Amino acid sequence: MALYGAIPLVTAIHHPKNQQSGGTFASGFFFPNPSEGFVHVETQGSETRSWWLFESGIMDMFFLAGPGPRDVLQRYHTVTGFPRFPPLATLGKHQSRWNYVDVDDSISVNRKFDQHDIPYDVLWLDIEHTDSKKY
Repeated sequence: MALYGAIPLVTAIHHPKNQQSGGTFASGFFFPNPSEGFVHVETQGSETRSWWLFESGIMDMFFLAGPGPRDVLQRYHTVTGFPRFPPLATLGKHQSRWNYVDVDDSISVNRKFDQHDIPYDVLWLDIEHTDSKKY
């Protein structure tokens, strides 16, 4: 069982050999399956192939047609929803280490960032601050 999941989206820019089709175009393939999965992409010459393997889940998939990459992403976000701007604090530098020994140790780390003029926004205490490493 995997700890993390991936919900893959693959996009492609196509360069048809027959130029009568109007030049390049884009497409996408979205497979919203949250079970443990594997996607392998390989290139042989000018041809690219992908192999998809998932342990379980519904075979629910979306083929997204261009004509351009922007159109593919527009269709993708029509399915999944458009992203929201994240909270401002999440955009800064986060400092984390597994074993801050005590409060003095974390204050010392903070002072060293100041001493070396390294800006950061958040100092995470990770799991050591908990009771017996339990959240």
